[in-house]
Amino acid sequence: MLAGQTFLLGLLAALLVIPANGVFLDAYGAENLPWTYLATATVAILGTRALSSAVRRWPLSAVATPVLIALAAIGLGAWIELEVAGDPWVSAPLLTLFWLTIQFGFVIIGGQAGRVLDLREMKAGFARIVAGFPVGFIVAGLLATVLIGPLGGIERLVALIPVAAIALLALILFTRRHFPVELGTFEQATSEASRPPWRNLMSQRFVLVLLGYQVLSQFGTQLVEFQLYDRAAARYSGTDDLARFMSRFLTVMNLVDLLFLVLVAGYVLRRFGMRVGLVVNPVIVTVLVGTMWLVGLGPGMGSTAVFVIIAAARVSDISFTDGATRTALNTAYQALPAQDRLAAQATIEGLGVPVAIGLAGVVLLVLQQVLGVGAMGIAGFTIATCAVWSIAGLLVYRGYRVALRDGLHRRVLDPTTIDVDDPATMAVIDRLLEGDDDRLVWMAVTALGDRALLPDRLARLVRSASPSLAIAAFDRLVEVSLPHALAAAESVGADDHPSIRLIGAAILAEHRDEIATVETLAMIRRHLGDGDGDADVRTAAYRAAVATGDHELSVLVAAEVTSGSSASAVSAAVALARGGITVDALVEHALARATGGAPGPSIRLVRCLTVAPTPATVDLVIGHLDHPVREVGLVCRTTLAQLVEPDDPRIAGLIGGLLEPDAEHAARVLNLLRRIPDDAALDVLRRSLHDELTLLGQRVLATMALVHDRSMIAGAARQLAQGADRATAHAIETVEVHLPSRQARLVVPVIAASRPVAERLAQLRRVVDVPELELPAALAELATDPHRHWRRPWLAACAIHAGALVGVPTGPTGPTGPSGSTESAIADDASVREARLWVSRVLTRPA
Repeated sequence: MLAGQTFLLGLLAALLVIPANGVFLDAYGAENLPWTYLATATVAILGTRALSSAVRRWPLSAVATPVLIALAAIGLGAWIELEVAGDPWVSAPLLTLFWLTIQFGFVIIGGQAGRVLDLREMKAGFARIVAGFPVGFIVAGLLATVLIGPLGGIERLVALIPVAAIALLALILFTRRHFPVELGTFEQATSEASRPPWRNLMSQRFVLVLLGYQVLSQFGTQLVEFQLYDRAAARYSGTDDLARFMSRFLTVMNLVDLLFLVLVAGYVLRRFGMRVGLVVNPVIVTVLVGTMWLVGLGPGMGSTAVFVIIAAARVSDISFTDGATRTALNTAYQALPAQDRLAAQATIEGLGVPVAIGLAGVVLLVLQQVLGVGAMGIAGFTIATCAVWSIAGLLVYRGYRVALRDGLHRRVLDPTTIDVDDPATMAVIDRLLEGDDDRLVWMAVTALGDRALLPDRLARLVRSASPSLAIAAFDRLVEVSLPHALAAAESVGADDHPSIRLIGAAILAEHRDEIATVETLAMIRRHLGDGDGDADVRTAAYRAAVATGDHELSVLVAAEVTSGSSASAVSAAVALARGGITVDALVEHALARATGGAPGPSIRLVRCLTVAPTPATVDLVIGHLDHPVREVGLVCRTTLAQLVEPDDPRIAGLIGGLLEPDAEHAARVLNLLRRIPDDAALDVLRRSLHDELTLLGQRVLATMALVHDRSMIAGAARQLAQGADRATAHAIETVEVHLPSRQARLVVPVIAASRPVAERLAQLRRVVDVPELELPAALAELATDPHRHWRRPWLAACAIHAGALVGVPTGPTGPTGPSGSTESAIADDASVREARLWVSRVLTRPA
């Protein structure tokens, strides 16, 4: 639908410019074209604010309706004037409307694309949408060439303008009908308070940079176009000769443009990214115009070589404008906040383009009529303009990266300030504090912040709340008012819950350096072993034991780290670390044993290292970044990010060695996913493989957080976890533009869960070397894991089960070779043994 709209827009624009150019150049000459540029700028600047306001208040189709109807009426009036009076002056307003129609049309079409497509789809697919525009121009050019004779003059082609305008309006309305939510209600649902005034919009740095780039882009285009028309007017005479040249040239130009859009443009942006998309046009135009200038020093500016080069520059400019510049700009708009996006696009294109056209008119008039500068001088001025345009492209790319990063932290809902001085609000908070739901109670505590009335309410919680909440209230009291915390600890009585008595004793010992009484030591010793089966009591006992400074009790706590249950080991490790006792050796011992099974205890132990790190802690964590249990390796990476700065020299050289194995494993997973038949019976294996990819995505992001902006990586991880298409596309694009090329090519296919499996696999195969296995060999490798790539007993069990369902042997005599290949560690896992037992029963069951 959008490509159809660009086709009709191209047809409409060509019907405006082909007859108007022929009439105008014959009647007034190329030297008067700048006056039409000034008229275009004046009309557009007056209408820009109206357009910017309109797109905030009404659906895009409602904005397009009156404009296209008016354009149809103007086209009809121009045709009547040319037929009845034959006055050439009507060609001037038609040339003015040419640029205005293109810019207005792309605001409407680009706005629809921004509503329907996410950022990544826009970057990859907008060039195909724009491809309709040159097709429309080609059709109009062929019509003009064929119909000049039968119609009796090119000016009668103007009669088709109303037809094309009404057809474009009909397709816009048809598109809205098929996407009513995106194109009919979004603008109306945006609250008035969130719509920034025009001045506020223009005060944003990124918007100003985009505006400057758009002005320079259009200014350079106008200079190139003017030089083409100037050389054409010097070579051809007569309205029909000029019109024939224009129609043929526009046909060729748009054919090249179409081929570029279909075959090259999408690949350029996907492969080389936004930076190339923003600067490739000015660089190539600079080279071509510079070549023309050098040729002009020899044969002269009237030579055929100069004419051919300026024609090539114009073809290049339009191709890269449509295929790279326009797509890059429409992608850049998506980095703006949603409530600013369409208004910014309408302002930048509605203001930037006419300002550039008007500026080109003024500059050309001054250069030619005031300073007497000829074609050589204008060519030199164009080269300088394109150089500045290239610099502006780099600035836009820099701003785009910053805007993407900021967008990761943008709130969907504005924060609300709670006025605790309001009696009604305070009454609600007090009711929550007296409730039975610990979550609501703690929400009320959070709402109070650090206000003076908080300590008294926390002290009440210590005595009246559940044990877990009382302990949390104790710790919060220590933060906001240590005297209140010590007073609450002293007030704990014998009838209170054991965990509260233990934490009270711990706080007194931690902050008063008091020697624990015999009774306190006996209470701690009594609860250390079993804690009455209560996790809160056990955790409090560990903390109190360490706080007392008693060596014998600390040894008992340390023993729990190495020999207790998983939960008690972690609680004991936290208590030791909190008391300043090094737990590095204990964690190292636990990690060395964690080669399989449930990784939870090891993960929690690693996190304990951040409580009281030592100089050796970093080296300990670095040694386990690629731990055999991938979940443990992940938490080691996230923990290391809390212990070191991104520029720490100890981690700079580790990144490649961490990323490549994860990318290689992701390629294995993707290869198997691509091979699995579309059978509901295999959904368990398919879901398990997707879970493995999710884990690998978390690992590569955690690796990137070691050396890159951690807030940016954390924001990307949050948006990827949401699973929403637009949030995911934003996160992937942000990661891609901020990482070095090699790292981006390793990371993006792993985290891009929304993209097709085959596409992700193809991208990874460009940077990692992983064998492409057919389904039997891939399932057998997963089931036996001879090279320890998978390390996942559950996945092996799923592969054995799936192999039986699809008739693929995965046992010792399967495609992987002899029985010795099953000697990996996963072979003894209970789930793998059970899966093989099930398969043997199924295969031997009588038919």
